[in-house]
Amino acid sequence: LEYTYLFFIVDALIYTDFKSQNCKKMELLSYSLNSLNQEELKLLKKRIGAGSKKLDLVKIVDKGSISNNEEAIKQLGYKDKSAFYTLKHRLTDDIIQLKLELGKNKVIETREQIDNLRTLLYSKSSTLLIKSLHMLEKRAKELDLYKSLEEVYMCYKLVYYYNQKKQ
Repeated sequence: LEYTYLFFIVDALIYTDFKSQNCKKMELLSYSLNSLNQEELKLLKKRIGAGSKKLDLVKIVDKGSISNNEEAIKQLGYKDKSAFYTLKHRLTDDIIQLKLELGKNKVIETREQIDNLRTLLYSKSSTLLIKSLHMLEKRAKELDLYKSLEEVYMCYKLVYYYNQKKQ
């Protein structure tokens, strides 16, 4: 998850570099849209809404039919460049916000499942508990949730303790 944030920081640095060189190409927006998978692209389009200028911009950039801002301004029918730049900036913000929300959802979901592990401890199905512990341990390691990983290991310890007590 932290790597995702790192890539967005790198993207921001690239954007700053483009801006400092007065680059007129749509490379940053194109790169950002191409980094989305099909599910994320659907969510972005749903967030934007049908019939909006942002959706028109997404379609134009996604096709790859434009290479610079002037072409996009002509195709979208803008007379004012500042309105186009505002639209482009807001679309980029929407893409970043979507990526952050999707990453956050995985973390929150994993934390909630780990918080509910104690209720599984008292269930009679130890095989279900062990499988859940393995799955959550793997996810917690992937997402760098070290405090939550401590809870998983505590549950492993309690399972071992209860199994020893039964014998």
